[in-house]
Amino acid sequence: MPMGKALEELKRYRRTAAWVLGGNERAIRFYERCGFRFDGKKQELTWRTTVTEAGMTVNTEKPPVKTLFAPGRALRAYKPDLVQRMMDFLMEAGLVEGEYTACCKEPQCTAEKTVLINCCPGCSRKFETALTDVIPVSLWKTLLDTDFPFPDYHGRKMAIHDACHARNRNSSEMQAAARALCRRMNIELTEPAHTLDEARCCGGSAPDFETRKDMALRRAAEFSAEDVAVYCTGCVRSFSLTPVHPRHLLDLLFEEPTEGLTVQP
Repeated sequence: MPMGKALEELKRYRRTAAWVLGGNERAIRFYERCGFRFDGKKQELTWRTTVTEAGMTVNTEKPPVKTLFAPGRALRAYKPDLVQRMMDFLMEAGLVEGEYTACCKEPQCTAEKTVLINCCPGCSRKFETALTDVIPVSLWKTLLDTDFPFPDYHGRKMAIHDACHARNRNSSEMQAAARALCRRMNIELTEPAHTLDEARCCGGSAPDFETRKDMALRRAAEFSAEDVAVYCTGCVRSFSLTPVHPRHLLDLLFEEPTEGLTVQP
């Protein structure tokens, strides 16, 4: 039975629980898209070997009924054509019903529980803290379970930079998904000395131009590759002040150059 129909049948119950094997990322992503979240329960099963299962539950009395694409105003202003192509893909795949156009700086409450598929770590963080009726899900994570026509970069070496807002959130889903997407595109990633939750800031939060440039140059000096995969437009702007070449994930997915995002003194 399809999960959507199963959840519909389970509406008469307040909550529905499921068990998933630890490390089964594909199953975990599937359940998360259906609204399930880890509930802290664990159990061990022994059959030839011992495995650990984690409990996930969903409120089936009031399940998420709407999913929208929230690309963010900065990304839409940067590459409106690519955002539209991604929107078209998500619509055709039946993954979204429309677009959430409000700015994360002035978020608008939705009339019902809503899943927002977003690609900006800053937007995601604001959605989590400002909207109680919203479940933010990473676009990069969502794409991993689709038939998106991923390009092949034939083992091209790139460094990777993690945005400040991607730290310490939801098992660092954007950090992990960004790396998984790069592997899907046959990109060979090199990690800088400070990475993931320990990544140094690109300078986007600096109070002035010179400080931002100094922070960007210090961070860029840690990369061992000329091209750097990033998933934040603010980080792209900062690295435009350095010798490295930032490559936004959206551009990489559509084999487009990353250009036009700069910082003025």
